[in-house]
Amino acid sequence: MKVVIALPRTGSQSYYHQEIVKKNIGWLHFHEALGHGEVHHQQTHDKLLSTDKSSVKIFPWFENQNHMDMIMDVMRGASEITYLTRRDFKAQCRSMWVANYTGLWLNHNVKKHIDLTNINEVEYRRHGYTVLNKWQEVELLYSRFPGKVVALEDRIQEPYLSPYTYTGEFPDISDIDQYFELFKSKSTIFN
Repeated sequence: MKVVIALPRTGSQSYYHQEIVKKNIGWLHFHEALGHGEVHHQQTHDKLLSTDKSSVKIFPWFENQNHMDMIMDVMRGASEITYLTRRDFKAQCRSMWVANYTGLWLNHNVKKHIDLTNINEVEYRRHGYTVLNKWQEVELLYSRFPGKVVALEDRIQEPYLSPYTYTGEFPDISDIDQYFELFKSKSTIFN
């Protein structure tokens, strides 16, 4: 079983499709099927562990202890674990905020103008802290279940053209970015 661990805005959709699904035709693929908010965790868990020819992409946002135990069980049964990372924290935070704001998590080439002059700075900063906290959870997973690490910035990707134009500036989160840089300097997943 192949497991991909990712956080939002790390290029997980394209990586999972290109590197896992397309290269393992005929396998059982569970894209985010153990993710936050899914209702059939036990069923997915059982199907994943029923064959070596399965894969799953997981965002490690644990709902409760039972959910975390299932994910740990899947991780223990994995033959290959890949961690998707992104070194540009500010870009990840901007992208996450835009995806939440627009409701579009994939690039649908929907042209949209976003006015940042009235952005709720507290909400924006909350997204930054959420991403930072989730990186720490990924680090804990990596310490228990090491695997291959793939950075978004190192992947060969099709040119990405953002469909968004902006007025104004994103709030300054340099202080949160400094925490991320400190985390990254001590992290085993980034080093």
